[in-house]
Amino acid sequence: LSRAHANWAGAAYPAATILAVLWAVRADRIGALKASAALHVGAALVFASIFTNFALADQLGLSNAVKRLRGWDETGAAVRTAAAPFDAIVVDDRELMASLLYYARGGPPIVSWNSNHKIDHHFEAFMGVETVAAPRALFVNESADVIALAGQYDRIAPAGLSSTDLRGGKSRTLHFYAVEGLRPWTTFFELRVGERGRARQNRL
Repeated sequence: LSRAHANWAGAAYPAATILAVLWAVRADRIGALKASAALHVGAALVFASIFTNFALADQLGLSNAVKRLRGWDETGAAVRTAAAPFDAIVVDDRELMASLLYYARGGPPIVSWNSNHKIDHHFEAFMGVETVAAPRALFVNESADVIALAGQYDRIAPAGLSSTDLRGGKSRTLHFYAVEGLRPWTTFFELRVGERGRARQNRL
């Protein structure tokens, strides 16, 4: 694996909970078991209150902790509106695509752009740009560059942006590009090799 995420350890919790309870019962630690249950229920309620009530998070000075959760309704609506004249929405980021699949639903189909030609996640495997007919698409990107497209479209033109205030001096900005004329698939490496070859011929 190329990376690991902390939430992957969550799969161990059901089995660990059963083992911990079994140990506590056999060791006659019922009091400790009840105290632990109360502590964890209380902690869960606190976390749930903070992450479902942004006003409370702001009052507690935890705006930064919930910034990634804020404003997705607004962001999704902006993407859906911008994509209305297009045949598809193309995204090159797994997390962004996962969010847009929910918050920008009801608009054109959302598909994944595979810039390195390797299957890195579920969307690239089953929801790639090749799965839809999209002569004109809206490329949605978190940065202002289009290097991920690497010359794969005949026409690429800026189509505006969306900026959502996340409070605490933070914002979420998405850049839109209108793309047309998907070319036969060429890797970025092959593209660079071709450019070097043409440059060498010009020098000769």
